[in-house]
Amino acid sequence: MTGMRLPFALSFALRDLRGGLRGFWLLLLCLALGVAAIGAVGLLSSAVDQAVERDARSLLGGDLVAEASGSEIALAEIGDALPPGSVTRSSVRMSGLVTSDVPGASGAPRSLAISLKGVEQPWPLVGEVVLDPPIPVEEALADNGAVVERTLLPRLGVEVGDQLNLGEGQVTIRAVLVSEPERVQGIYGLGPRVVASIDTIEAAGILLPGAVTTWSRAIALPPGTDAAAVQAAVRNDNPGARYRLQGIEEIQPQVARFTDRLASYLTIAALAALLTGGIGIGLAVQGWLVQRRAGIATLKALGATPGQVLLVYGLQVALVATVAALLGMIGAYALASLARLLPSELIPFALGDVFQPWPLLRAALLGIATALLFAALPLLDARDLPVAALLRPAAAEHRHGDWKLRAAVIAGGVVLVGGLAALTTPRPEIGASFALAAMVAALLLTLLGKAVLALVALVAKNGPLVLRLSLARLNRPGSTALPVVVATGTALSVLATVLFVQQSLDSELQSALPERAPSVVFIDIQPDQVAAFDQVLAGFPEASLDQRAPVLRARVSGIKGVPVEEAAIGENVRWTVRRDRGLSWTDQKPDNAPLVAGSWWEPGYDGPPLVSVEDDVAEGYGVGVGDTLSFNVMGRTVEATIANLREEIDWSRARIDFVFLFSPGVIDKAPHTLISTVRVPPDREPALLDAMAQALPNVTPISISEVSRQIGEVLGKIGFAVQAVASVTLGAGLLVLLGALAASRRQRLHQAALMKVLGATRADLLRHFLIEHAATGLLSALVGLLVGGIAAFVLVGPFMNLVFTPDPGSASLLALGAVVVTGLVGAVSTWRLLARPVAPVLRSS
Repeated sequence: MTGMRLPFALSFALRDLRGGLRGFWLLLLCLALGVAAIGAVGLLSSAVDQAVERDARSLLGGDLVAEASGSEIALAEIGDALPPGSVTRSSVRMSGLVTSDVPGASGAPRSLAISLKGVEQPWPLVGEVVLDPPIPVEEALADNGAVVERTLLPRLGVEVGDQLNLGEGQVTIRAVLVSEPERVQGIYGLGPRVVASIDTIEAAGILLPGAVTTWSRAIALPPGTDAAAVQAAVRNDNPGARYRLQGIEEIQPQVARFTDRLASYLTIAALAALLTGGIGIGLAVQGWLVQRRAGIATLKALGATPGQVLLVYGLQVALVATVAALLGMIGAYALASLARLLPSELIPFALGDVFQPWPLLRAALLGIATALLFAALPLLDARDLPVAALLRPAAAEHRHGDWKLRAAVIAGGVVLVGGLAALTTPRPEIGASFALAAMVAALLLTLLGKAVLALVALVAKNGPLVLRLSLARLNRPGSTALPVVVATGTALSVLATVLFVQQSLDSELQSALPERAPSVVFIDIQPDQVAAFDQVLAGFPEASLDQRAPVLRARVSGIKGVPVEEAAIGENVRWTVRRDRGLSWTDQKPDNAPLVAGSWWEPGYDGPPLVSVEDDVAEGYGVGVGDTLSFNVMGRTVEATIANLREEIDWSRARIDFVFLFSPGVIDKAPHTLISTVRVPPDREPALLDAMAQALPNVTPISISEVSRQIGEVLGKIGFAVQAVASVTLGAGLLVLLGALAASRRQRLHQAALMKVLGATRADLLRHFLIEHAATGLLSALVGLLVGGIAAFVLVGPFMNLVFTPDPGSASLLALGAVVVTGLVGAVSTWRLLARPVAPVLRSS
């Protein structure tokens, strides 16, 4: 057999598998589960990318969109660069307040903050609006009509056909807004969406000077026009334009940034499931090779070399892994297809056929590589053991061979799996970080597992007899307790991490934030309305003014004299230049704003514009004290010298803060509004909002509790997706537990027979095995909760800058569940073994 080649080895491997895959059921399930989860996430991510690419014009609202704050963008501002036949439409977005005739908590009409959009008819320029009932958009918006998101109706107690008060006018609800184009513009807003015509909003008297508005002009170019060339021409003709001109090429990355991150985190959770199942794969291969001892011994006796043995049985593992990967690919496509049925609130894109070969192939290759990695040690054991050892029952418990070869094989497998994991993740840097973290976590879990098992061994020596007999088996040679603790601990650590992070966020939103934050933020207060605002507030003695500041919208247009489009800007602060930002000005240095460089301007300063910049943003811009920043303020360029740098803003304080703070004297002459924060007891907040709505209908209140609720809803949707994938990891851990029980079946039979000879009853045996498995579950829970707690602490603290507030009750339930499930599964699997006669078992041992 010294000349065995690949075709013969493959033929031999296939003949040996003709008896069925019964011994490989664990490998099949673990691998198929992981590949299905990874493949499904990859398919959905690819489908979303395709949907965005397909519907890019509709999502943007045109081929190009100009966007600015403060006032409408006139067609003349764009210039003559648009080719003949181009069509444009204006729209405006702002926060607003509507009231209904349905009484609120105070008896006054019920009010609600909304995301308001005004459109120029005919609308939309590109794409299609879906309404319920399905009436033409022109009809719905005619004669002060409006369309609203469905969530508005129950919150105001109104129905289609009812009227709402908007500013100084009224609008009639004509239909429910099911879907619309232009969702990339203003996709995030406070409150339900309401769409009306620009004329209706102007008639309501809320488009006042300085109001926080975002105006857009969508542009549809003639077919065949090069949109990028037109965009460049418009920019060249209008270098100091107050608007920002965007094209499809810029919209796709904006959407991709979010979807790629979410898909990356979901892929990581699925990778955790695959790696957890990898432990089960190793156990399955080990058990399979134990069953094939006679065949391996026969091959070696006939002259097969160790390498040929490795080739034959390595091919078997690869073949079974390929079958499992194919099953996982089918499962991935089925899962991704089912995701198309989810409501639009969860997936706001119309997904087409989700089938894509490359995401499935990547998942399959990663699954096969993982199977070979975890099967490497059992295969090398079979390769290195002599014939005599293979014919002994305890052969699988010994380790022989060249440790350098084993280390090289494992290192190569880790590099291969890590590289494939990075390529499988939509953001490879996140995948690479996970691969590194997974190695560290695996080492940590293994060390923790060994430590707790050693501690159990010490406890067992000094404990009651029943504990000594039950717990001592956890450290016996060939015990599967360590892989079960590591695998189940990994699954629990993933779930614990997700759970603890969510609990910390919930605590921040429901407890910590409301305690620190004001109750209500009022925006769009006109300077001449301050007295009226204070008069309404005076009618509520239990309410107090917390902060007040002037604000206007402007765009960063230059950094040290370089146009912002050409400047080198750190990715972490690029958000500051993507759209207009709120600016403010003050004479006095704000409280709790330590300076890290420079000094504050003198009170009464009336010289050239100075600006105070947050230190983190300045670092991302590559600027310091003495450098200049340019701002486009309503079409006028204002260049300001950096006077000082402030410490990074702690947004968790929930105070009015601005990245850019100006000295008075220049931008304060532009039309602006004021923003005020008010603290009021929760039971009096509805009455205050109702009174303010009656007195100042153009002023928009933003309830912090409402903001917290909306953020909680978004996080809940993301958390649901992550938990769903993380639960796959738990399933993989359960499969590993079942596989470990199957692998240790011979040992448990032998031990049960010996204990029966010594007088143990079936109840005694059941109790001993139940304690053993429950202890394994408890140790798994301790390891998993510890690792999950550390991971969540790092995520919540340094990364999110929040307080780590896990719920001990939830952690206890996780631990109890692990103990109960492990104990019951172990007891059920052991019960059938207890009826076996003693003599045949001892003779076969």
